[in-house]
Amino acid sequence: MSVKFEGLDELERELEKRFGRKAMQAITDKALIAGAKVIIEEIKRQLKPSERSGALINEITHSEPYWNGGKRTVHIMWKGPNNRYTLVHLIEYGHFDKRGFFVKPKAQGGINRAVKQGQRKYTETVKRELKKL
Repeated sequence: MSVKFEGLDELERELEKRFGRKAMQAITDKALIAGAKVIIEEIKRQLKPSERSGALINEITHSEPYWNGGKRTVHIMWKGPNNRYTLVHLIEYGHFDKRGFFVKPKAQGGINRAVKQGQRKYTETVKRELKKL
């Protein structure tokens, strides 16, 4: 899903001219990190029903902003001592147990729901961060 803004290229050029490329990248990185934190909080809220030890929720983190395909990107991931990244896809999509029965966890689809529900909060947060110029 994407959103198209008209006049965005002109706005980017004007801002780069006014502040410089490095300053614009720093501002963009700060906005991306703030937006990633909003999405992470929404994911934590959606995964609350599957919480037993809390490791699944505690291991959610984000990367530093990096270039991916010519765009600045922040990666949301599970990283920690309990290796919950190996279980995330099972909780998100469900799985079959050893008897062949499909297991539907309480938080099934929670990450996808969190991303969809957090899009508006994410864009508001990014806009707010960029307005701090």
